[in-house]
Amino acid sequence: MMIRASVLRTASQKRYSLLDKTMSEMLDSIKNKMENYARGLSQPSTVLFYIGVLLPLILIIILPVGSAFTGAPLARTEYFLYLQLTYPCRNFHFCTQPYKKQASNLRASGNSG
Repeated sequence: MMIRASVLRTASQKRYSLLDKTMSEMLDSIKNKMENYARGLSQPSTVLFYIGVLLPLILIIILPVGSAFTGAPLARTEYFLYLQLTYPCRNFHFCTQPYKKQASNLRASGNSG
């Protein structure tokens, strides 16, 4: 609307100032959307690091040590299979969620513009 309004201005100085104002508002809007998206990616990537890297390392270290001290079979084959098969699949599913969210946002903004 502001671009159309600038065409109706007779003075070129007012037209250019209105166009500059429009461009700065559009750039601020894009910047805010990108900051929100980056903030939204920060949390899942941190959680993915904790779940995908640190937790398996801690379990691999603690389970054998705990079984050695307690005498209970804490480091069983079922735990190993869970860490090698089920756990990566769940992490992959968690990892793809932010990308699905972004793709739906792109489709929605593409249809409205």
